[in-house]
Order: sequence, then C-alpha cells, then structure tokens
Amino acid sequence: MSMDLRAILAPRSAPDAQVSMRSVSESLGLGIPVALRAIADVLEPVTLSFTLDAGTCSGECRLRLASDGSVQYAGRVHDSGALSASYAAIVSISLVGSADGPFLFPRRGHVGGTFSFESRDDDWDMNVRHTLVEKNWTALKAGLPSARVDFGTGTGAIELIAGLASAATGGFVIPF
Repeated sequence: MSMDLRAILAPRSAPDAQVSMRSVSESLGLGIPVALRAIADVLEPVTLSFTLDAGTCSGECRLRLASDGSVQYAGRVHDSGALSASYAAIVSISLVGSADGPFLFPRRGHVGGTFSFESRDDDWDMNVRHTLVEKNWTALKAGLPSARVDFGTGTGAIELIAGLASAATGGFVIPF
C-alpha cells in the first residue's frame, strides 16, 4: 500500500506550514516515539456501510468520516410495496473509553408505493464538516458503529426515532 504523507497530513495543518511529527502525534494522542505508519493508520478515513431492510422497504447507507471533520452520509431507500412509507435511519458511533455519548448521523425521508404518484426511491448524499468530528477523531476511529432504521406508513415510530435523534440523549447529533 502506498502512502502520500502530504495528503495524509494536509487537513491537520495550515497551507505551507511546517509540520512536525511530534505535534501531529500529540494532537492524535499518540506517544513519542511514534511510527509514521501509526500516524497514517489513525488519520486514514473511516468508511462504514449498512444494509437497511424492513418489509417492503430496503436500501443501504454509507458514512465516511475524515480526520479533518469532513462527513459524507449517503444512501438509498427503495419501496417495493403498495403503500408509501416514511423512514428514519440513524447511524451511531459509540465512543470507546469516553464519557461522551455516541455520535448520531440521522436521515429522515419518504418513499412512494405502488398506489402513490411519489418516487419509490429516495437517494441522498449529504456533506458537512464538523469540528466535533475533528476534535474527537481518535475516539471515533476506535468507536463501535451501528445503524438503525424504522419504516412505517404512520408517523409513530418515525417520530420516536426523530425525537431520540434530536433530544438530549447525551450524544452529539451531526446536522446536515
């Protein structure tokens, strides 16, 4: 595997700034001495993929996080049933060894069914840069990911999930 050190360290420093291995290592919570490979491993982006499936609705979502705080949350839901459905998908990453709550990445949407004039597919591709992701990068990198999705023709389960995502759960909700 080839590594481009400039590309790996660029998001962590100002343009044309001289970067020391000590400062980068300390900012990541790594000890000294440190191997270049250890820094590269910690700074490598995290990409997660999940399958979403419930009855006649199915799909997938992908979450990509980078050490500079960049977040891409993309996915697709398809409804093969007769009725329209609303859904809420939440990807969470629990931080290992941290008192902070999980990071939550929510998505609410709607797909049409056979008896609807709405699209049967809902695609999304959202991008944001968030300082909490950058600040907690090492804990996120070691975190435990999971995904939850609820589909329904009514709004009860959807409103519950939306409420959990926006209420004081002790977690960080990353808005898009």
